[in-house]
Amino acid sequence: MNLANSTLGLIDLLTQSEEVCKCFTTAPLSQRSASAVIGFIGALCGPKASELKVKDMEKYNFNPRQLLLQIVRVILRIGREEALDKDGFIVSMSTDTDYSPKYMEKAYSVLVRDSVIDPTEMQQFQKMLEEMNVLHEAAVEEAPAVTPGSHLPSWVEQVEAVQLDAVVLAEKYVLALGDMRFDAAELQDYHSFQQNASEALDPRSPKVKALMKEIKQLQSNLPVHPGAAVFVRQ
Repeated sequence: MNLANSTLGLIDLLTQSEEVCKCFTTAPLSQRSASAVIGFIGALCGPKASELKVKDMEKYNFNPRQLLLQIVRVILRIGREEALDKDGFIVSMSTDTDYSPKYMEKAYSVLVRDSVIDPTEMQQFQKMLEEMNVLHEAAVEEAPAVTPGSHLPSWVEQVEAVQLDAVVLAEKYVLALGDMRFDAAELQDYHSFQQNASEALDPRSPKVKALMKEIKQLQSNLPVHPGAAVFVRQ
């Protein structure tokens, strides 16, 4: 908790600068930070929030209301610096698959109920929630309906339809990176990412959603290849 409070306190301090806030309004940082914030809100206001209990909260410097207030203030500061860009922080939060209007409304009600947020911030947060819920509803309506037993997304079928000689591919891959290799390691006979994808057959499962989300983010920043596994030493 000391480390968490220090880290969040630093983010809280940094986002008081308009120049720093602007860094969170463009991809890829906007998408990654939006996902992180949604995770924080879910932990503090979701169904597992009741598990975050200790006998002596002061002993562990655990103040969930203060944590929630700091997170909301960070959201408000970043939100002021963007104009709802499609790759921006607010849109990324609203269209994230894990975004929950219910959790966000609970965050708002807790802060108002306990009078830990000033009236100006309260109005700003309420207005932002209304905008985010509209964006979220639009994203849900545009998303293709997925029913149990239906096919996986089209990109999966396209990848499966490509005929590759795995042996030749592996040889070319090793040859291409041969000069860059600094060490070798004994690995198990499967790739964890590939196994996760093959085990999660239900398109609605959290695992598939997580993989899809990660693929989407990587595609805008890195080349993604199903046969590639790269180790980097810094």
